[in-house]
Amino acid sequence: MLQTRLIDLPSAHRFMKFDRIDWARVFFKTYFEKRSFGHLFVNFNRIFVIHIAMYYFYTAYNSPNVYKVQGRDSRAMRWSATALGGAVATIIMIIATLFEFSYIPTTWNNTSHLTRRLIFLLVTLAITSGPTFYIAIVESHGNGGSLSLILGIVQFFISVIATLLFSIMPSGRMFGDRVRGKSRKYLASQTFTASYPALDRWNRVGSVLLWLLVFGFKFTESYFYLTLSFSYPIQVMVGMKIQGCTDRFFGNALCRNQAAFTLVIMYIMDLTLFFLDTFLWYIIWNTVFSIVRSFFLGLSIWTPWKDIFTRLPKRIYGKLLATQDMQVKYKPKVCHISIFVCQNIHPTFAGSCLANLECDYHLHVSRAPSFHRSRAEAPLPSSRYWCGWSSMPSGTPLLHVSRRQVVKGRVLPSW
Repeated sequence: MLQTRLIDLPSAHRFMKFDRIDWARVFFKTYFEKRSFGHLFVNFNRIFVIHIAMYYFYTAYNSPNVYKVQGRDSRAMRWSATALGGAVATIIMIIATLFEFSYIPTTWNNTSHLTRRLIFLLVTLAITSGPTFYIAIVESHGNGGSLSLILGIVQFFISVIATLLFSIMPSGRMFGDRVRGKSRKYLASQTFTASYPALDRWNRVGSVLLWLLVFGFKFTESYFYLTLSFSYPIQVMVGMKIQGCTDRFFGNALCRNQAAFTLVIMYIMDLTLFFLDTFLWYIIWNTVFSIVRSFFLGLSIWTPWKDIFTRLPKRIYGKLLATQDMQVKYKPKVCHISIFVCQNIHPTFAGSCLANLECDYHLHVSRAPSFHRSRAEAPLPSSRYWCGWSSMPSGTPLLHVSRRQVVKGRVLPSW
């Protein structure tokens, strides 16, 4: 039976061959459990691509003084310098892929997919960054002409397409979706690590609409209030040299380049605010969607928690326990809570400290026209109560109130 796969045997005979299986060849490790900062790039590479690459597109377009060719503006160089945002996105993806190599065993079964991705990323990096060197050389000699302009525009649109691809598509789905494939090679991943429920149509539309609104408003607001307003300090500070300053230890090198150091710090701070803007607009639109969805489900987010807790027994009675016979026998204000509700729902509230003493009183006390009324409506100053069952002469079960001690902040069980 050597060199025979278990799956090739009839189903009824497989169990009897378990003692002959070469277990060392059956299982192989596909991932190393590590904790490192490389996971920031592997798990959040699309977040960095969306923010850093887009920030570069905005800032490079509004910083023409940085890449002037011999003191003059060049349209081709402006298109090409802005197009380097695609190279920035590609470099982020390459860094994420290299870190991912360190998290898996270096076997062809594991690394073949990453190798194809890395080759594709290197080619993309050459396409999105190579034309810039040619344009810079020909423009510096003044003989670029329309060819360099067309090349810069084509480079820009290729960079935009690459950035959109890296931002939307998960890196694991490039060159084929291993999660949805029918090959048994990735059956374990499909069953365990990549097994997650899919959203239905309307929930998926809502999710896509939420992120379109978040990033749409974020990119619009960030361009006008962060990048465009930042372009004027860039025009003034690029190439600025501080005159007439000396230092005993550093001479005048540090002082003369103070404007350049300040400009770098301003770039970093602007990038930080670019990240924070996303969080701001996510909070705003997530709140809007939550309010709309709560009203769509028939709920009101404006209802106080106190009212929700105090009306819980009556709502349980009215929705779950009330019948036509009970409505005739008892007054509508009488609230009979079942033993399941008493023993399960309320200890959850009280044990998790979600219900205060006043809510605790309303959850435990049932008003009934009997001798229990005076006891139930008595003030309950400082201890917990539990629901017990007693029977009236007619045999109808009603709730009554009993005390139990609280020891070291925890309630002793009474049932």
